[in-house]
Amino acid sequence: MGLVWTDGGAMDALRATLAKDLRAAETFDESADLTVLSRTPITIVSAGVKSILDIPATLERLETLSVAVVGYRTSRFPAFWLADSGYDLDWRVDSPKEVADIMAARQAFGELSALLVANPLAPADQLDPEVLSGALEAALVAASDSGTRGKAVTPFLLDHIQQVTGGASVEVNLTIAQGNIDLAGQIATSWSERAVLDRGDEPRCPPEFPDPPTGGTHPPSPPSGRTHPAGPPLASWSAGTSTTTCWSSRWAARRPAAIPAR
Repeated sequence: MGLVWTDGGAMDALRATLAKDLRAAETFDESADLTVLSRTPITIVSAGVKSILDIPATLERLETLSVAVVGYRTSRFPAFWLADSGYDLDWRVDSPKEVADIMAARQAFGELSALLVANPLAPADQLDPEVLSGALEAALVAASDSGTRGKAVTPFLLDHIQQVTGGASVEVNLTIAQGNIDLAGQIATSWSERAVLDRGDEPRCPPEFPDPPTGGTHPPSPPSGRTHPAGPPLASWSAGTSTTTCWSSRWAARRPAAIPAR
């Protein structure tokens, strides 16, 4: 099970839009991503689909292609620049661990399609819905008047919306990207820690990680700062395992057998 993040409108690894065009019913303009996701077992973190695309048709196609969609702390599918597209989701999760649990279950059942985690913007960070609606309407009229068709429509609309919003849409893009990167990192950490526990291995802690004291009925608090003047800060290690997990596991391995586990 792989893990990637996406800005919601484009998955960089595939360089294509994750949606059907607004006029897909007439043009049959559907992204190749949709069929790729049906046979690629990856997890995607996305802020949803831009409102310049056909959101309900995209959700229907994802369902048809067995691509699972879950909302992260939401039961509504986000619309990229907007926190709520107006369309309900059947499934919701509230923590990165829950996403990792779903990934593990899908892997155990041999699922070969993708898992899409819909990660909405905070409402305070979204574009003004009325401004976006007006910009989109004007952009569609401009595209029609200029004879813009096919693959050229989406970039034309995005550029027009950027101009109409005075660049605000670009700022929201950056906020979305950061939020998706953060969540994808948390999911990846949960997935890695789960894999360690499933194997029964000791976490792959850095070699200079200090050994905790023995004794006691539960692990002491992990250290902070540096292990020695020249060593790296403990919080900066990224070996696929958190500082707390390393500390707790090392303590469990060193405690006397007579001490009951908690």
